[in-house]
Amino acid sequence: MYIIASIGPKVNNIDSITNIIENGANVLRFNFSHIDYRYSEDLIKYVKSNYPHILIMADIQGSKIRISDKFKFEIKVYPGQKVDFYNEKANLFVKNDRHRDMIPLIPLKFNGISIENFNGKKLLMKDGTMEFDILQNKNSILHTIVRKGGILRREKGINIPGVKRKHLRLNYKDKEDIKWALINKMDIICLSYCSVVEQIIELKNFINTHKGKSEYNSLIWAKLEEEEGIKNSKDILKVADGVVIGRGDLISEVDIAKIPLFQEKIIKNALLENKDVIIATYVLNSMKNCSNPNISEVNDIYNFITRKVTGFLLASEVSVGKYPMEPIKFLNKMINFYNNNIK
Repeated sequence: MYIIASIGPKVNNIDSITNIIENGANVLRFNFSHIDYRYSEDLIKYVKSNYPHILIMADIQGSKIRISDKFKFEIKVYPGQKVDFYNEKANLFVKNDRHRDMIPLIPLKFNGISIENFNGKKLLMKDGTMEFDILQNKNSILHTIVRKGGILRREKGINIPGVKRKHLRLNYKDKEDIKWALINKMDIICLSYCSVVEQIIELKNFINTHKGKSEYNSLIWAKLEEEEGIKNSKDILKVADGVVIGRGDLISEVDIAKIPLFQEKIIKNALLENKDVIIATYVLNSMKNCSNPNISEVNDIYNFITRKVTGFLLASEVSVGKYPMEPIKFLNKMINFYNNNIK
């Protein structure tokens, strides 16, 4: 079973990577939303030389919306405050004008999504703990009012439920990241925000074109993290080698009550196709700040193992958690225990 550990601020050097491997991680996930090519290349070479059985995963960003890295400030916003968001390509942002008419103007990276042609009602951040009502979508600006406040900073992920992605294809960053992943012979290439089977077909064709005559092959996974991708999961599974259920973004994209139903549907479809199905995010989230899990997380892991999922992806528990080794050790222990005790 895959135990996927995310590389991040708490796990980003040879010593910490050695530690997570020796504690049970068998896949290392590099998040291409935040990757440093030069530094990551050295880590990958070390792992391939010293732990050839460990798989390396490239998590390709896809159509994830984020606050632009052009935004150099940190602003705390409060309920009832107005905030405007816009496409960074519109060049509306003035370097020192962060409180235009006392309304913050925040540039977003839309990665191919057109903000002019959707009717979203809400904008969310940080797994739905920050929420903005969209009052108006006019002249490439989303005029919003804060419902749940928090900190706005560069690279923060954005969810706008209802955005249609089926027409989107690989963007420039995705292509450059995939080429780099191929050069470094990464074992798994996972496309985030996959919505339709055509996106996986395009990814496979791009890989076949750019890997040349190399014998190297990677697994192709689709990350499902919004309703359109869930709806098309059966078709996606016929083409991909597996799917990752990205619950971190899914919780902001759909009604939370639907998520168990979606998980059940995807797992059944994956088993029918004999494909990998990975549970990602909120696996051991409570262990981000303490060394022990809660009972609901343990129960969740047990239930997923009985349903024959093929792996779990640990995200912030490892990458930014206070005790990054503990979730890996605990998950490894639980998998071994249940596999030996489930009839």
